[in-house]
Amino acid sequence: MNGVIDTRYGALMPRLAVNLVGPHYFDGDNQLRQGTYATLDSSLGWQATERMNISVYVDNLFDRRYRTYGYMNGSSAVAQVNMGRTVGINTRIDFF
Repeated sequence: MNGVIDTRYGALMPRLAVNLVGPHYFDGDNQLRQGTYATLDSSLGWQATERMNISVYVDNLFDRRYRTYGYMNGSSAVAQVNMGRTVGINTRIDFF
């Protein structure tokens, strides 16, 4: 389930997004379980010109760790964990 709050204050565009994922299993025998988790993403955009937008963002603001994949390897469980908090900058330029 996702929830988003975004608005505009002149040339500034703040945004918050909550992502809620319920419990699930990675295998058919229901041994590899990932519990419920939530992440919070945020960004702040700036409409620099009519055709140019620059934004900074933070995905997974609170650095929540969770498994994204898992499987049984004989008697051992193997799991892949998410990347964690991600910080970045986006630039968009419309040429037409």
